[in-house]
Amino acid sequence: MTHQVVIIKSTSAPSTTSAAAVVAEPEFTVTVEYRPIDGMTASQIGNEVARIQRRVNQIIEGTPD
Repeated sequence: MTHQVVIIKSTSAPSTTSAAAVVAEPEFTVTVEYRPIDGMTASQIGNEVARIQRRVNQIIEGTPD
């Protein structure tokens, strides 16, 4: 059996406040480690990764649950 770890990293775009050459930090940086159970198919893992990514995007964009 092999153990898989899927790392999902999302970052919001840095906010632009002015035309000055200022490097802005992103408001959100999210890193998720997903460890699928043994025996999951690639399709099942892909579905879970997509579900996690949608949830992370909801949090970053501030949309309702």
